[in-house]
Amino acid sequence: MDLDNLKYLKSPTAVWLFIKVFISLLLIKILLLKLKLMRILEILDPGGPFPKRSYHPGEFDLSIKFIHFFIYKVFRSRNPCMLRSLLLFRRLRLVGLDVKIAFGVGDLEADLKGHAWLVYQGRHFLENEDPAVQYEAVFVYPT
Repeated sequence: MDLDNLKYLKSPTAVWLFIKVFISLLLIKILLLKLKLMRILEILDPGGPFPKRSYHPGEFDLSIKFIHFFIYKVFRSRNPCMLRSLLLFRRLRLVGLDVKIAFGVGDLEADLKGHAWLVYQGRHFLENEDPAVQYEAVFVYPT
């Protein structure tokens, strides 16, 4: 999605989602500056029995488009996987999916790299390829 490609903002619902995604990412960026990761995860996780909020059809796909737009085009983030995974972790837990968030490290071309991804029912989720092939999970939340 480019700045001039606003075709996704056709309805008030889409505009509101666009604003919510932007504010959520800003808040996560602030939390990452101020708090330790474990505390951030505790804040983002609704915990307990999942409240099962619902999405209207297509809202999740639209959320991902907006998340990518803000992370890559607006914030030009150096750690896009972290922001993306934290926000999707929150949103998916709120709608009742028992997803986990994994953080891993890998030795890619002699440089130590990190990656964050989601895990659902023991498998990578919303990733094109399994991150466990290149990264060793060092922390998964919730355990």
